[in-house]
Amino acid sequence: MKWAVLGIFFVLVPMLVAWMRSRPSSAPFFWSLLGFLPLVASGMNLDVAPISWPTWAGYAKGVEISLVDVVALAIVIARPRIRGLLPFVWLWLFFAFTTFLSVFQSDMPQAALFAVWQVLRVTLIFLAAASICDDDRGPRALLTGMSLGLILNAGFSIYQRATGTIQADGLYSHQNLLGMVSHFIAFPALAMLLGGSRSKVFVLGVAAAMTVAILGASRGTIGLAGAGYGALLVLSLMRNATPRKWGIVAAGAVGLAIAAPLALSSLSLRFDNTQQSLSDYDERAAFEKTAKAMIADRPFGHGANQYVVSANTKGYSEIGGVGYAIGSRSAHVHHSYLLVAAEQGFLGLMAFVALLVWPLLRAFRAAFADRKTARGDIYLGSGIALAVVTLHILYEWVFLMYEVQLMFALTVGVVAGLLRRGSMRRSPAKAPQTPSEPVPA
Repeated sequence: MKWAVLGIFFVLVPMLVAWMRSRPSSAPFFWSLLGFLPLVASGMNLDVAPISWPTWAGYAKGVEISLVDVVALAIVIARPRIRGLLPFVWLWLFFAFTTFLSVFQSDMPQAALFAVWQVLRVTLIFLAAASICDDDRGPRALLTGMSLGLILNAGFSIYQRATGTIQADGLYSHQNLLGMVSHFIAFPALAMLLGGSRSKVFVLGVAAAMTVAILGASRGTIGLAGAGYGALLVLSLMRNATPRKWGIVAAGAVGLAIAAPLALSSLSLRFDNTQQSLSDYDERAAFEKTAKAMIADRPFGHGANQYVVSANTKGYSEIGGVGYAIGSRSAHVHHSYLLVAAEQGFLGLMAFVALLVWPLLRAFRAAFADRKTARGDIYLGSGIALAVVTLHILYEWVFLMYEVQLMFALTVGVVAGLLRRGSMRRSPAKAPQTPSEPVPA
């Protein structure tokens, strides 16, 4: 069955390319589809794995191909070639290279190659998003699809809470995944509204982000989301204060005042239903001690996608004092930076930090350089999303999962595409060279 599905995927690529080239007006639909599919692909099993290790204790469990990859590849092929170097490409290549180098440090090279394949898939998503944003319609179409996907997840979360689930996870496997993914949609959508968009989809997208944060009952998601909303509103006013923005700020203050008691109630419900341990065991600290022992022992890393196996088979979990419960021994350190350093060494950590921080800085710089257009608002919303996630992963490891990296690639791709488009507009066209003529006396 999986080979039949894989065959269908391969046939779909040229069909979609032909469709987009013959009907250019339909392209925004596929751009929105690229934004929508990552938010539903996990829950609807829209992928196939020619090589699958379902019981592997890592974040990459095989060589997988998704319908998202099919749409992204078709978009990249169908889009016209744009001259000029795409920003951040070298960052993705550097991170892919360090991930590949970690294969030679691993005890299970094939499992590390799964992580390499995942980085390459995510790089394809980045290229597709960047190519879309060479068109003025691209960012809006992409964010519309992302907002619709989050609205669908919010609907599932409401149903789950209504049927007794304390921490709703929508179409994802864990509420922390959905919470982190919501950052990539909430802030760009709110920025678009601040910039003048009147799209009801964006309004519902922001509402959906607040809903999944509250119903997921994750302290990190709720706290950082609230800080991100406040920062976005303040910075947007600093860029260019307008009566519309002041109206949205007032509405936002009312919304946050309503959401705060709901969030506190959701957190209270979560902790009331959680059995509190009377011991002094701090699992997060034990994980971090384990990761630091792994880094100190092998500064060049233990291999991508290898943390859990290496921690348990080489005695690092005992050094860190991790409990013997299955849930503890099969978990990753709740700190993405430590996880990357333990698996890919300091070179991999350098590539990882560069991939996170440089697009963030470029987005903020572009936002304040372009104060009068909607493009500047997209920069600001994307920059806030990247900043919030960069802080959030100090307490979470799920950034290494494909579902989160997909959304990160889409956001960085939007920034890269807009930057390239802006640089092309600023570059003056060279005047045609004509033979010099003698100056008449």
